[in-house]
Amino acid sequence: MNNLFGFSWTGFLIVLFPMVPNLFYYLFPNKLQATKHGANHPFLNLLEHSNQFIFIGLLICVPIDQSVSIKSGYVIAIALFLFSYYGLWVFLFKENKNLFILICMAILPVCYFTLAEIWLHSFFAILPTLIFGAVHVLITYLDFYQS
Repeated sequence: MNNLFGFSWTGFLIVLFPMVPNLFYYLFPNKLQATKHGANHPFLNLLEHSNQFIFIGLLICVPIDQSVSIKSGYVIAIALFLFSYYGLWVFLFKENKNLFILICMAILPVCYFTLAEIWLHSFFAILPTLIFGAVHVLITYLDFYQS
C-alpha cells in the first residue's frame, strides 16, 4: 500500500533553495525599501498565499517518484532559473529596483518550481503553482505602481 503523505527531502530542498536570498533581505532590511504588500488587495493575497501553501505542501509532503535522475536535462534548466533568480536579487540589492526586475523576480521562481514539479512527477502541484505565479505577478505589478 502506498502512503498518501510522507516527507520528501528533494521537495524540501527544491522549496528551500529559492528562499536563500530572503535571509539577506531580513538581515539587511535597510538595503531594500519594503513596500506594503497586500494593503489594497487582500483577496489577491489570500489567493496567492493559499496556492503557495498548497504547492509547497504537495512538493514536501506528497511522496514523489524516487526514480528521478539528477542527470536529467530538467535539473540544468531548474538550476539556470534558480541562478538567474539569485542574479536578480543581486540587482535588487544594488538598488536597481524597476518593474522589469521585479516582474522577472515573480516569474522565474514559478518557472523553477514548475520545472521541478515536472521533473519530480509532482503533477498535482503544477496548477496551484501557476495560479500562484499569475497572482504573484499581478500583485507585484500593482504594488510597484502603488509604492
